[in-house]
Amino acid sequence: MEVKSGYKCQSHRIFVRESKRVHKRSEIVQDLWSVALDLAVEVLGLRREKITIRANMTGFRKRTHGYCRSVWETEMDKDLGLAPNEIQIAIKANLKMRSFVTALAHELEHARQYTTGELTGSQVYKGIDQNDTDYWNKAHEVAARAVEEPIWELFVERCADMWGMTAHHAEIKLEKLNNTW
Repeated sequence: MEVKSGYKCQSHRIFVRESKRVHKRSEIVQDLWSVALDLAVEVLGLRREKITIRANMTGFRKRTHGYCRSVWETEMDKDLGLAPNEIQIAIKANLKMRSFVTALAHELEHARQYTTGELTGSQVYKGIDQNDTDYWNKAHEVAARAVEEPIWELFVERCADMWGMTAHHAEIKLEKLNNTW
């Protein structure tokens, strides 16, 4: 399935497209999306030669901010515990800037878990079945939540450097962009 990308991560095989139901983003928001994507991929150490990630900014109406799923070439590859050849993530498009960046970081952490083999299938993390554990206590979800704030803080710092201002002022500017996000 070929995806016509709206944005591309600068250094990795990550393609992003927006749902047709989501309005076109302003140029500054597109730039910020690329900065957030590059930063999260860099910090999480995702390897471009291992995987293609197809990210979809969508207007889905679930209570969740996003989801991540892995796609294997064949069922046998999955059964053998091989790394998936593609990761698909979706992020709710109408989130405020902070929620959007932290959701992106969260879902890309799941992508990293899949590509390293830490997370297999949907509920087995580091060899331990998580099916009987409630969502908030699943080990792979705890690990994904742990990267959210550090990546947000690095994102704010990167924006501050890009705009030539303090991190505090960059965060205020990002909050003002919520209306156009």
